[in-house]
Amino acid sequence: MPLSPPPPGATLRHLSSSRSRGIRRWITASCVPLVLAATSVEAADYVFRYGHSHSANHPRSESMRYFEKELETRSDERIDVTLFFDGTLGREEDVIQQVQMGIIQGTRSGLFAQANPAYQLFLMPFLFDDTDQVLEVVHSEIGDQLAAGALDNQIYIPATGLAGGMRQLTNNVHPVRSLDDMHGLKIRTPPFPVTIRAFEALGASPQQIPFTETYMALQTGVVDGQENPPSNIYDMRFQEAQDYLTVLNWQINPDPFFISAKWYRQLPEDLQQIVTEVAEETMERSTTAWLAAEQGFLDRLGETMEIDTLSTAERSEFVEAVAPIWQTFVDDGVFTQQQLDTVLALTGKTEIQP
Repeated sequence: MPLSPPPPGATLRHLSSSRSRGIRRWITASCVPLVLAATSVEAADYVFRYGHSHSANHPRSESMRYFEKELETRSDERIDVTLFFDGTLGREEDVIQQVQMGIIQGTRSGLFAQANPAYQLFLMPFLFDDTDQVLEVVHSEIGDQLAAGALDNQIYIPATGLAGGMRQLTNNVHPVRSLDDMHGLKIRTPPFPVTIRAFEALGASPQQIPFTETYMALQTGVVDGQENPPSNIYDMRFQEAQDYLTVLNWQINPDPFFISAKWYRQLPEDLQQIVTEVAEETMERSTTAWLAAEQGFLDRLGETMEIDTLSTAERSEFVEAVAPIWQTFVDDGVFTQQQLDTVLALTGKTEIQP
């Protein structure tokens, strides 16, 4: 069933002020061992502890509640699942490391390049025209290859979905309708070389700030803006510090389900199969619900923000500015020319198109 955006104030695990949010993140991140110890369950044969940065009402969290229910039921409660939302276990990069080390057993995060740097192929600016193209690549042989490559970093990826819809740009300085409007804007970006180079090419000043710290950075003026799909913008309440949103459709992120390879390997074969099956179903449900909810989140953002949708001609200026960076990632060995050509073919392109 498609999920609707929660009403204002319904997000369960946000504190009322940005200062208290920052203090809470520090406390929870420093007390991870205590949090995990307090949730140990002796009755189950195996424990699956999972954490991510989104609130309890976010589509990603809704899908993980399905995972919890189904995995416990189908395993006859041999696996006990505990979910931690709202960045309770720390910053995204720290949580991924906890998965790699086997401290916790699962996460979903925008920092998928930590699992396999070649995932940056998905991040090439303006590569995809719509979500159907992304899903075709995710479910293709090359998608399977990227997932398998994560095993080298102690991460098992049983399934990959989409992390919401197309990513849009927000800021609190002025409307962005041209490249000139981008000049000098301090934009929070994730620490991906692709995103950093793209915003540099657009004339902005990209700033790398953890996702869970972006709200405070916007509120205090450390950065002018950020880029995310509408669902993330609304869930993290970025609109409280942002006045303008530009529908740029510049990028869309995959959503690999990260599971500790160490934990997965110790499971008996029957439980391995159950974990994989439930994860696959979870990601399919997540993608369907998340994409269905995006327009609703955008509409709600429009209640307090000015939204500008670029014309084809206006958008082409942005596309042309970033087109040259594609080849640099092949030259740097992040992914191969063959992998890029395969994705271009799946998207109906024969070359990098400005």
